[in-house]
Amino acid sequence: MSVRVDPSRVDERLLGRDFVYVLTVRDEGVHAVAHRYAVDAAVVSVATASQSVKDRMAVDNRVTLLWPPVAAPLDEYDDYSLVADGTGDVSDGTLRITLASVLLHRPAS
Repeated sequence: MSVRVDPSRVDERLLGRDFVYVLTVRDEGVHAVAHRYAVDAAVVSVATASQSVKDRMAVDNRVTLLWPPVAAPLDEYDDYSLVADGTGDVSDGTLRITLASVLLHRPAS
């Protein structure tokens, strides 16, 4: 089951989600790294962009973000994963992902 989220309101769904998996594509497959993050409207920033992330963004700037479910759910959607697709840009060591689509997702019951 999925529920769409307005990318500009993603911050409303992030309470209790302390980190995000940043997923990028490379020739060998998907590369995943967990990061702390900051959000400003529909832009998610992670401050520790590695050289390999910078290199991948130069070739393919598509990024998927995955926030796992909240450990101690507070509302009906906290047990959903939050999945977002966007485009990334690296400057001053910070990866900024402009969100294009966001879904709350959980397995069908």
